[in-house]
Formats: sequence, structure tokens, C-alpha cells
Amino acid sequence: MMDKASPAGSGSIGGSKRGRSEAFDEEEHEEDDACVQLQLCGGAFAEATARHVFSLPQKLRKGETEVREISLNPLQAHDTIVVALSFLADAEDPSDLLDISTSSKSFRTAALDSIIWKDMCDRKWKTKFGHSFRMERAKKDAENKGKGGDGPNSDFDLSVSSTPSLRPYPYAHQSAAGASDSFWYHRYWHELKMATVGRITLGDLREWQWSACKWFALPDDDEPDALQSALWKPMTNGLRFLEDGTVHGGDRLPPYQLRDGGSIVNTTSDKVGHSFEWTFHVHRLSNWGWELRSQQIVVRPYRQNEELEDLWDDYLDELIYQHIEEGVPFSREGAEGTPRRIVPRSMADKLVW
Repeated sequence: MMDKASPAGSGSIGGSKRGRSEAFDEEEHEEDDACVQLQLCGGAFAEATARHVFSLPQKLRKGETEVREISLNPLQAHDTIVVALSFLADAEDPSDLLDISTSSKSFRTAALDSIIWKDMCDRKWKTKFGHSFRMERAKKDAENKGKGGDGPNSDFDLSVSSTPSLRPYPYAHQSAAGASDSFWYHRYWHELKMATVGRITLGDLREWQWSACKWFALPDDDEPDALQSALWKPMTNGLRFLEDGTVHGGDRLPPYQLRDGGSIVNTTSDKVGHSFEWTFHVHRLSNWGWELRSQQIVVRPYRQNEELEDLWDDYLDELIYQHIEEGVPFSREGAEGTPRRIVPRSMADKLVW
């Protein structure tokens, strides 16, 4: 969003107020022409949205509204539709935009334009873990796609299978660089899909610093019959997975390997075997971050030290006492003969005794 005009000559809706006023006051017939073109494509909705776009300069002068700066010439039919549709672009729920994209070829092409979806990606990812890194990686991949490459920074296959099913119109017009303007549309849906997949890439593993906690601590004097939760105090912060295959910042950590398509981070010396303590299974969190879990230790990434204060709050807020059931064997060192433990409710059935 912006609250003042951009420099004159920018060719954008957010350009010079004086330039916008003259352009629209002196050439009012252009508004009707553009509305007619849009009406042919999409009916009353298109005409209404076009008139909304053309009314923005007057509203801006009166201080009635604010708009995001979009570098477009709204007098061109395709770009005018893009600008109009951008006001419907809800990063959390793009269903309205997708519905409109099925109305015509022109609207489908405009609805997939990267001007819209790049902004959608930015707004969606700002609410998730790793926004800056995810955005920069996508920009590099988009640039490389424009040069005919697959993107050396991309660990993903931007296939249509990760996007919603739409009517089989051509995707989008080609930009001057030759890159399909639907790149950011696909990237939006791909990142959304990948946020539910329990795997991690080497790039993501090495990008962040990590905090590690043990699940349990030995019983204390106050509760000698219960394993305590160790989530209150991380065993270490600042863990880094280095490019040479070693882990920096932790005690007794052997080299690591990614296994099973990135769903397991194995820090055992045996590339095939599993370790109760150091074989981590990859899980995704609701904030699109990762969690590496072994039966002994849980690890999460963070960006700034300030995030450590509430990094484990979701687990700490759901701690319960769990009593061991008859016949369940003890597997955890120090747990023998301990009839109960303090454990996050969501993990009670996932962590062995």
C-alpha cells in the first residue's frame, strides 16, 4: 500500500497525481473505450471494475482511497483487466479470482499474469516462516526461467499438477523476455502444496539456524515418579547444517545425510541405519516452518534470536500428564519404572516410553 504519489513518468496507477489528472480529464473518451473492450470480455463486472480503476485518480486526489503501486498502462486492454482483477486478489483465498478466470480467454490470461500473482505470493508468504528467503529464491528462479533455464536455485518442479484445475485456455501471454507470465501463479500454488509435504531440501536445511530440545528430562525431587518435559530449556541453539556435511553447534553430532527424498535427516554414522536419538523425521508446521523429530530430540529453525522466546510455546501450552499403560515396554533411558511423564498432548501417542 502507498500513501503518496510516485514520481511522474512512472507509467503506473501510483504515478504523478498531476499526470494522472491530466490524462484522465483530457481524454475521458479513453475510459469508455476501455470499458467497452472489457465489457466484450466479461460483461457488467468488467465494466464496473474498469470504471473503478479509472476513478482511482480522482479518489486519490480526494484522499478517499489507497492503492498498491502497479507499473501498468491501464489504457491497454490486457493491462486494464490485470489492474481490475488485482483488486480481487486475496492472497488467503484466491477463489474469486479463479472463478473469474473461467469467464473468457482474455480474463484467464489476465488472471494468471505475474503482476497479480507475484504480489499474491509476497503477501501470502509474509505471514509464513522464511518469507525473504522464499521470495528471493523465487525471483532468481523466475529470472532464470526467462533466460530459458530451469533455475539453479530451484529445488522444485513447477508442474501444473500442483495448481487448481482450470478451463483449458492458453496460460498467459509471453513477456518481452520470453518467460511465461504464469510463473508466479504456479509458484504460489506450488509453495502452498509443498508446505504440507514432510520433506526438506538441502538449501532449506542449510539456510537456517536451529534450536534443539530434548523431549524429556529425568524426574526431579518434586516429582520423582514422572519424567519431566525438557521443552522449557533448549539443549542448544544456533545449530547449523554446513555444506561439508557436518553439523556446527551441537555436542556429539556426527555428519548428516538427507534420505528418502528429504523426509529424513540422518545424523548417524551409518547411512542406512536409524538412531533412536539422531534420525530425524521431517514435519511441516502451520507457519510453513519445519520440525525435525527423533524419539529423543526435536529441532526447529529460527531467523532472529527474538523468535526463541516463543519458539516452543505451542508444545508448552499443551503439556499434560500421561500415565503408562500396562504392558507398554520402556525404550527410553532413564524411564524405567517411571509410571507417568509430562508430554505435549499432540505427541503423547507418537513418543515411545
